[in-house]
Amino acid sequence: MKILFVDASRNGWGTEQHLVSLAGALAEGGHTVSAVVKRGSPVARLLHERGVRTYATAFRGGADPRGVWTMITAIRRDSPDWVVTNRAKLYWTVWLVARLMGVSVALFRHMPDIRRWLTRCVLPRLVDRFFVVSEFARARLVSQGAPAVRIGVLFNPIDTSQRHRPQLHRADIRQRLGILPDDFVVGFVGRVERDKGVRILWDAIAPLMAEFTRMRVLCVGDGPEVDRWQRQAEAAGLGARCHFVGWTARIRDFYSAMDLLVAPSVAPETFCRVIAEAQASRLAVIGSRIGGIPEAFAPDESGLLVEPHNGRELQSAIRRLHDDRALCARFAASGKRYARKHFAPRRIAEQFVAALGSPRSGHYASYPLTP
Repeated sequence: MKILFVDASRNGWGTEQHLVSLAGALAEGGHTVSAVVKRGSPVARLLHERGVRTYATAFRGGADPRGVWTMITAIRRDSPDWVVTNRAKLYWTVWLVARLMGVSVALFRHMPDIRRWLTRCVLPRLVDRFFVVSEFARARLVSQGAPAVRIGVLFNPIDTSQRHRPQLHRADIRQRLGILPDDFVVGFVGRVERDKGVRILWDAIAPLMAEFTRMRVLCVGDGPEVDRWQRQAEAAGLGARCHFVGWTARIRDFYSAMDLLVAPSVAPETFCRVIAEAQASRLAVIGSRIGGIPEAFAPDESGLLVEPHNGRELQSAIRRLHDDRALCARFAASGKRYARKHFAPRRIAEQFVAALGSPRSGHYASYPLTP
């Protein structure tokens, strides 16, 4: 099958990682894959590293004539069976260009809401395939009027291959950060903002850190709450045991330094890529019972599920895994197996191809949480 991806992003975050992982897995599976990308973007670089042919363009906005012309050129040269994008601002442009050129269209949606009625309720009927990345997202869109029979579910692919193993191992990264081998490290990865539950997390973990002198926090990410969190840590005399490293493309290095990953979001997330990644890196996890987070792991098998906004329950869960290292290790081992079974790129690519079926076939597939 020939597939052309289109992306205009200048970032390298979760949505972009989804595209790179899926495109790379499809190419490794023997499909002909190419991509129209923003020149100089992380996506362009990462796809090049994966051996995917790219067409680089300036791309300013969904209707940028340069981007449109590059897309037309790519379609003429590659004759793809499908054009695929997960960039919302490109939806209508990609649909129109592909339709005029007689190519089938598949769209991905990574956010739980679509504000515009035309995009939410009409576009899924016009394109050939429309995917979301969790059952939660599908139910949310359907409750807002989106056509249920036109929304397919395909989880995020999480690369578990040895190609992307950490450059630095646990001991190396801990030594760099000044973390002792026997310290228990609670990790947070993502945008450091209130919706991610960072205030709830700090209020839950600060008393535990005061009680357990070998407990530390490792925060990987940036955002408006970083300075506040650092000030509170210093004021509590815990600054030396709270490590803030900012955002990095080498997240796996820092997963390796953690004992536990906590995702205490208080606002709905479509999925929770960091929980899936943490499991693939052999970490126990704690996640909020909100949005698509419960679909990213196996509660009570690879981690613990807590109610959002419930600091006491979150504190109890962290304490439980700190005190029971054997349980923490069992969750970590189970999580790695769970990630490989449900989120391995090769598996997601196979499901994607099966869901596409024959162009314009009208066939849709929606995958259960536990195949």
